[in-house]
Amino acid sequence: MLLFLDFDGVLHPKGAGNPRFTRLPLFQAFLREPAAQEVRLVISSTWRQAYELPQLRAFFDPDIASRIVGATPTLASYRSMYERGEEIEAWLARQPASRWVALDDDEDSFAPKLRPRLVLCDGTRGLDVTDLAKIRRVLA
Repeated sequence: MLLFLDFDGVLHPKGAGNPRFTRLPLFQAFLREPAAQEVRLVISSTWRQAYELPQLRAFFDPDIASRIVGATPTLASYRSMYERGEEIEAWLARQPASRWVALDDDEDSFAPKLRPRLVLCDGTRGLDVTDLAKIRRVLA
C-alpha cells in the first residue's frame, strides 16, 4: 500500500514559529506496527520542490527512510484547482497502485472523487492518534 505524505499540517502544525517534525515520532511508531510493515511512502508535500529525495529521506529514521519510494511530480500545468490530487494521479498513472491513501491537511487540494482516500489532519495540530486510527481502518 502507498501512503502519499504531506509534511506541513501533518508531521507538524502549520504556522511560522511552530517546531518542525513534532509528530514524526508518532508517525514512525505507527509505520513500525506489524499491520503497517508493507506501507511505502510517496512524499506529496511541497517540501519536495525544495529538497531532493535523499534530503527528504534524511528527516526520517533510516528504517522508515528506506520505505520512501519517491515524490509526486510537480506538474507544468493543472486542469483544476485540485493540485495535490492531480499530482497523486500523475504518480499513479506512471506507477499504478490499487491500494493507496493520502495523509494531508488540505481537503480542498483533492477532487471530491479522491476524498474517500484522504485521511484529513487538522493542520493546526498535525497528525494525532485519531488520524492514525483512520489509516489503520484503510489497512484492515
